Amino acid sequence: MESSEAALSSFYSELQKFEKNNDYERALNVCEKLLEQFPQEKEALHCKIVCLLQLSKFKEACAELDHAKVPLESLAFERAYCLYRLNEPKKALEIISACQNPSQKLLELKAQVLYRLERYEECYQTYREIIKQSHDDYEDERLSNLLAVVASLAATQQLNKSETPQQAEHTYELLYNTACRLAAEGLYIEAKVKLQAAEKLCRSSLEEDGLTEDEILDELAIIKTQIGYCLQKLGKEKEAQAIYNSILKLKPKDVSVIATASNNSVVINRDQNVFDSKKKIRSCTMEILEHKLPSRQRGAIAFNQCLFALYNQQFDYCLQLCDKLQTNFPLMSEGAVLIKSIVLAKDDKVGEAVKLLKKFTTEKVDDQLKLKLTAVQLLLSQNDKDSAAQLLESLVKFNYRPGIVSALVTLYLSKNEHDKATKLLNTAVDWHTNNKNSGVNLKSFWRLAADFYLREGNPQAAISCLHQLLDVNPNNKETIAKLVIAYANFDVRKAAEYCEKLPPLKMDNVDVTALESISWNTSKQKKSKVLPSPGKSSGNDFVEKVGKKKKRKPRLPKVYDPNIPPDPERWLPKHERSNYKKRKDRRYRDTGIGKGTQGAASGSSDQYDITKRTPTSGQNQVQQHGPRLQQRKLPHKKKKKGGR
Repeated sequence: MESSEAALSSFYSELQKFEKNNDYERALNVCEKLLEQFPQEKEALHCKIVCLLQLSKFKEACAELDHAKVPLESLAFERAYCLYRLNEPKKALEIISACQNPSQKLLELKAQVLYRLERYEECYQTYREIIKQSHDDYEDERLSNLLAVVASLAATQQLNKSETPQQAEHTYELLYNTACRLAAEGLYIEAKVKLQAAEKLCRSSLEEDGLTEDEILDELAIIKTQIGYCLQKLGKEKEAQAIYNSILKLKPKDVSVIATASNNSVVINRDQNVFDSKKKIRSCTMEILEHKLPSRQRGAIAFNQCLFALYNQQFDYCLQLCDKLQTNFPLMSEGAVLIKSIVLAKDDKVGEAVKLLKKFTTEKVDDQLKLKLTAVQLLLSQNDKDSAAQLLESLVKFNYRPGIVSALVTLYLSKNEHDKATKLLNTAVDWHTNNKNSGVNLKSFWRLAADFYLREGNPQAAISCLHQLLDVNPNNKETIAKLVIAYANFDVRKAAEYCEKLPPLKMDNVDVTALESISWNTSKQKKSKVLPSPGKSSGNDFVEKVGKKKKRKPRLPKVYDPNIPPDPERWLPKHERSNYKKRKDRRYRDTGIGKGTQGAASGSSDQYDITKRTPTSGQNQVQQHGPRLQQRKLPHKKKKKGGR
């Protein structure tokens, strides 16, 4: 017994020494030797599992836990952590939920698992409980995680602003997560300011810790990527593209940063820089990103991949990607259907595209409206006004949105169905009068309705719409002027009352008689001032006179003689005229050499004529294997006379 106790104590002392030195490989060997001699030693088993976790050997740790018959709660944290690191968060959550009294470290692991499962509301409540119960040196880390959850809630539009924690900005992680929340809420300028402050604080703190420049730049990559996103949303795409390219040149260790920068760069490229976008799309679609990015970001990348295939006119491949998008990311189904309809329309299958858009249903009203309006646009591109009007009629009945009402009225007027247009506007006006809390800005609606009624000769209906506008803005001069026009059709006194509310016209420096005498049809006519006849007043009298174009005087040669007729061949080149004489070259004037082939002579023509030569034997003949490249001879340049 004494020897066994001594052996145990020596084993544990070795383990303690290796644990202090972080030498987990040697500690693992000691644990295996210890368990060989003492298989019932639970502490040794626990140490072995911890060593495997520290060495990132999660599969071996899981196998060891399954092999050892240990109560579930005794090593619940180690089991759940192994499954979490093996990307099985659902199983990890089951193990944590089975524990009746979970410890603080189990609760923190539960929060991490819930965040991985994108159950942000439960994760938020878990972190709040942990922060209330804990008082140690890790408060900043927990608060940073809580702000990250808040940013995710804002990105998924689930954030209740009344529960937003107070901002803390004494570490760069806190600043970064606060900036992410602001960006998710659309406050890009404020987010950019926070991110720039986080970048400065991160650099200064890492320099104090003694990190190298490469390590600092690697840590700053995620902050710079977010700055680029804010700039891109603010319309400064060139600056954002420069940031993305600088990050991709650094090749940071975090693949999610590379994927985000590459995806955003592809969005800026659109249908330009196709080869550059192809390279970047490959880095966006790696399998490892499945566990590195949330589903909304992976869905956005997949949607952009579909758009890129559409831009490159890879229609079959685009349809395959859209099917995958609908299967893997159901929330992005609406975008996939839109892209499919565009592909079908480009393939001259507008009918199938319209059927697809009508068939698809979604719980979101705005998404459903977008799909139906796309179908209307496709029908109008085929000049099918009747089907487009029927589809708009099915949409307009719900809440009489001004845009849909306006489009349907325009369609009715193009089909000369004025009665339907008037009836629709009357119904829409009554509906909005009874439902003033519909959430629609009705100023433009009332203004368009009033203009329509005035054009159609219904001043009473126009007056009711104009009074609605006047209640919102009583001093609007345009509305008062239209009321004067409407009342002038049947109630002159009322028109005069509203006319007094208009400002007086300034007619001090205007000559009314001159304005009345001007003919406004001045096209292709010239106005010339005429002197007054004697005995008449010299007012600003104008007479319309048809302007004649002046003829240009002919330009004649200096030695022109009208008695001599012009040469009929004057338009021909000199060498084609009948009196042209070819000049002889003075070099061959007195010799008998003609201008034949170069080097030809009169006495040697028979010598080089092959038809007059006798055949010879084939001893010296060489076969020519192919044509030889011949250099084109340039014409000989003659010297200019008088040149130096």
